Amino acid sequence: LKAGVVEALKTVQYMGIPQMVVTSTRTEVALLKLARFNILSYFEDVLGGDQVSKGKPHPEPYITGANRLKVPTKNALVIEDSENGVKSGVAAGCMVLHMPDLINTKLEWNNVIYGALDSLESFPEWLSSKQFGMWV
Repeated sequence: LKAGVVEALKTVQYMGIPQMVVTSTRTEVALLKLARFNILSYFEDVLGGDQVSKGKPHPEPYITGANRLKVPTKNALVIEDSENGVKSGVAAGCMVLHMPDLINTKLEWNNVIYGALDSLESFPEWLSSKQFGMWV
């Protein structure tokens, strides 16, 4: 697990915000990984790459995910670590928060992403500082 992931999941859960995994990985594999790390119970749903016809960077995965959660894409916060994921979230009209891991935040994203954090460890404080009403 990445440092800070459990604390981040607990913070989102405490705030009553629905959580979902949207991944390019096949659903079966994603479910196994989440269960192995004992974090599957934090998520309302898991959308794997095998459940969409067009994967990331196409917007379909995040549009489908938001629809399943019954949340407008403009109110969906996407946490991404990959370039294709960032592109997918932005194209879907979501608020994209980049967590550098696979790649560093690109300067050209500054005007299209919601923000960037150095790590998941700083996410709970960042989220707590936001106006809760924006997520509803």
